[in-house]
Amino acid sequence: MGTATSRTPGRALAALRRRALRRLGRDDAFAGRLRRTEERLETIVAGAPGIIYISELGPRGRWRYVSPRIEEMLGFTASEWTAEPDLWIRQLHPGDRDAVVAEKEELASHTTGELHESEYRLLTRSGDCRWIRDAATIVAADDGTLVWSGVLNDITERRAVEEELKASEDRFRTVVETASDAFVSMDANGLIVEWNRMAEETFGWRRDEAIGLPVADTIVPERYRPSHLRGFETFLRTGHGPALGRTLELSAVTRDGVEFPVELSIWESASQGVQRINAFLRDITERKELAAVTHQAFHDALTNLPNRVLFTDRVAQALARRPAPAAPSVAVLLLDLDDFKTVNDSLGHAAGDQLLVEVATRLASCVRPGDTLARLAGDEFSVLLEGIEDLNEVTRVARRIGERLEKPFEIEAMEVVVRASIGIAVGRHAEVRPEEMMRDADVAMYAAKARGKGEFELFQPQMRHAVVTRMELKGDLRRALDRDELRVHYQPYVLLDGGRVVGAEALVRWEHPERGLIPPLDFIPLAEEMGLIVPIGRWVLHEACGRAVEWTRRFPELGPLTFSVNVSARQLQDGSFVDDVATVVAQHDLEPKQLVLELTESCLVEDPDNAVKRLRELNDLGVSLAIDDFGTGYSSLSYLQRYPIEILKVHRSFVSALGRSADESSMTRAILQLAENLGMATIAEGVDEPAQVAALLELGCVYAQGFHFSRPLPHDAFAALLEREAALARAVPPSVVTFRRAAG
Repeated sequence: MGTATSRTPGRALAALRRRALRRLGRDDAFAGRLRRTEERLETIVAGAPGIIYISELGPRGRWRYVSPRIEEMLGFTASEWTAEPDLWIRQLHPGDRDAVVAEKEELASHTTGELHESEYRLLTRSGDCRWIRDAATIVAADDGTLVWSGVLNDITERRAVEEELKASEDRFRTVVETASDAFVSMDANGLIVEWNRMAEETFGWRRDEAIGLPVADTIVPERYRPSHLRGFETFLRTGHGPALGRTLELSAVTRDGVEFPVELSIWESASQGVQRINAFLRDITERKELAAVTHQAFHDALTNLPNRVLFTDRVAQALARRPAPAAPSVAVLLLDLDDFKTVNDSLGHAAGDQLLVEVATRLASCVRPGDTLARLAGDEFSVLLEGIEDLNEVTRVARRIGERLEKPFEIEAMEVVVRASIGIAVGRHAEVRPEEMMRDADVAMYAAKARGKGEFELFQPQMRHAVVTRMELKGDLRRALDRDELRVHYQPYVLLDGGRVVGAEALVRWEHPERGLIPPLDFIPLAEEMGLIVPIGRWVLHEACGRAVEWTRRFPELGPLTFSVNVSARQLQDGSFVDDVATVVAQHDLEPKQLVLELTESCLVEDPDNAVKRLRELNDLGVSLAIDDFGTGYSSLSYLQRYPIEILKVHRSFVSALGRSADESSMTRAILQLAENLGMATIAEGVDEPAQVAALLELGCVYAQGFHFSRPLPHDAFAALLEREAALARAVPPSVVTFRRAAG
């Protein structure tokens, strides 16, 4: 904390909320929830019976924060107390000062997390003496320094009760009845012998009802009663017990069966020679709620990781702690899970939540203890790395994350594989702000996505322009269908022996009103990301089937032409896809065998069980199925035999090397032989040169597609091509005019 402050944690939370909302532009609903949390927090702090404080270590450490209760208890305002570091030492009772100061000096060297308690006297502004119980823990503050976080409770009344019990039983009842804590005393049989007014209010039993009842049956929750009785028996037998002389936090129960947390102090006494075990109990429900509300305000409910607000604040603190203003010692990694939407849609939100929790666990194993891992929203996580010496440290973390995520997750008895696209931003200049780093990491993450799944990218300034262009394209693409900007071009595939056209592949293009014709590689990934690939694919299918019927009727000399349409993994997973295909085929009165659906090998391995079900349903419709770019993905004889595939399209990389590489010719020959053995047709893609035609004919390939024959053509140009083919067919009737499978 920069300067001393007397703000309550509620006001501190309000300041952080306002700052976070200005940075992040959160919506009104979020602001409302955070505002209600702030009000509840401030109410709890204001109503807390003790003085909540944060102070630096050592007896002369600066008090960073005290709650307003200090004025009621000691007569000093919070600002007075935090402004003068020596005030606490001066107000220590002279009889306690040396011992308390020495204890504080010793405790300053202790480790974090352990609760330290002490009791001593403080003088009020007016000179009165108050007994104080100081319960505090060493914790790490937001700026990384170790501080005391604790509560000062006024135990003057309790000390007076203890002294009175020792000195005079005659005054005992009066003091106990005026105590602010519940007082319960029991005899050696475990029966209640004293029960004050606060005990009545706290537990709901009147004094005359409680006296004589077993303590275990009255205030101890049922599930803890066996252990309570065992501990009590041990105390009676040995005279010792773990609770004596200590302050503990336990659960108690009211007469109505409601459990709640209490702070318990136990001591032993004797009254007229009779042994008694006495206890003060304080309801600490509000204290626990304060801690819970604070945690909820800054943590993700599903994974319990820091949320965006807390992560942004920690980035700010890390930047402020840099050894030099422009030192690149702070890095932010932004992770987005690839294909998480597919998991969520196919397995359900419960499975998606389970996956996110398990991903969070794996990510936690990839970072150092001092790093911050957060969940920002949905499937988006972030990592803050502090104290880095070179970029290699950052890239090692990114690679480690990628490697850890490669191992499949078991979700609902299924193996699920996810990868993460990671963007990295490093604080390189003195004025960099947390939101800038997070924005730059986001830009780099989208650049990584553009390279493929499971990649990471370090932010470069020129990426901003690419992201702006990408966002503009996404906005335009969302409206492209409604504005009739999409086009279908047709690239023919031909009989290699003679070059006669037997069909065509339908290829979507985007005719942007300002950017001109945009190729598929620039917008199909965007459509996948935005969830538009299904409606776009449905539109292409409709266009291609309509043209197929039109041209088959117009050019009967060419026979039943076949038209192929590309199908993405997302379309294949869509529950309505098979029905969409059936509807379009029926609507256009198309012969099903004239339609070929092309799938990549990756479509078949992402969800093989669903894929085989969908392909069999499509096969039952009578349409043909083809594997596109065969030989570049997950080529496997087992899936070729498992799925009803009829056509293999040989990837252009094998075709381009024909005549130049003996190995590539061997590979192409092997693919063609495999297809022939399985009774499948083959189409060679990317045939651009006459030498490739000759080589393919020599290898026994029947069909081909490529620039040597024709580039993809708009529908009117393709119709003109078919017109020329029909004229040739009328002059020289073709021996083969239909698309056929391989020999055999």
